[in-house]
Amino acid sequence: MLYDGGTYRDEASIRRNLPLYESVYESSLAEGGEAGKERAADALRKQLARDVDALAGVGVRVEAEGASEGRRYRLPAEGFSPAELELSAEERAVFVGALRALRRDFPYAGPLRMAIANLIGVASEGGEAFAAVATREDEDVARRVAVLERAISRRKRIVFDYFSISRDETSTREVEPRALSLVDGVWYMSGFDVNREGIRQFRMSRVRSLIKHATKKERGDFEMPDDSPRRSGPRAPWQLEEPHETARIRVSGETLDAAMHEYPGVVERDGDDLVTKYSGERQLAGWTLSLGGEAVAPDSLAARVVEGLEKIADSHGGSA
Repeated sequence: MLYDGGTYRDEASIRRNLPLYESVYESSLAEGGEAGKERAADALRKQLARDVDALAGVGVRVEAEGASEGRRYRLPAEGFSPAELELSAEERAVFVGALRALRRDFPYAGPLRMAIANLIGVASEGGEAFAAVATREDEDVARRVAVLERAISRRKRIVFDYFSISRDETSTREVEPRALSLVDGVWYMSGFDVNREGIRQFRMSRVRSLIKHATKKERGDFEMPDDSPRRSGPRAPWQLEEPHETARIRVSGETLDAAMHEYPGVVERDGDDLVTKYSGERQLAGWTLSLGGEAVAPDSLAARVVEGLEKIADSHGGSA
């Protein structure tokens, strides 16, 4: 949104049009008041300055004018003039393939997904609706992940509204964020829930509000445990919480190799068995069934697998 015929845009305009900057501003407001607004404006200016330097490093020049307070920015018209573009059917197919192949753990997946989808939309008849549908949730999650990265590195307690499927309700959570995990293309945050006094897992797509800082402090709301990584991922679905049990599963050699390739460092080979630590027995049992494997230990996991097989058999029984 910096480019608009080469005209300058002020900080407020940039913030309104680019959600990432809106998140930076809102998360720095803390408890509000004039001091909070000044702190938020300062955080926004620092983020803009970092981004301008980063763009300059890759050859994109951003011009700025005015004092540090109330500075305005623009992309020079040279090199950014709009051009007509039409895509052939083959070219559209290439872009659509790239869009579908883009991994969600790519650091800039959200913005890149939006750029590709919008390119398809403006250069293809009837493509506009597809572009909007394809990018909305990715952009929301990308913004939340960016805010959480900063909160984790600065040890900032955060507040947000979260929808719980099990309770079918939305409630306000105050959390000390510990780690981000990417599981099967889905972002999760683990942290200490202050009100519930325990570690909880939060799926980013279920956050229903902006993520804000709970205090005015610049950093250091809590102590990060020594064994908590800043980002952990991708992780296995059965390891969302701290693994405390070890499972042994017997599968064919070919399937075992594929499992080790899918979750390197998570599963290990021991003869004809794979061994993995776990916290979620139900999730591990489901994965065991998907492998066509046999749970050898512990007994509780083996019972889960047998229960799953019986449910599958029952669902396929009876007359057609």
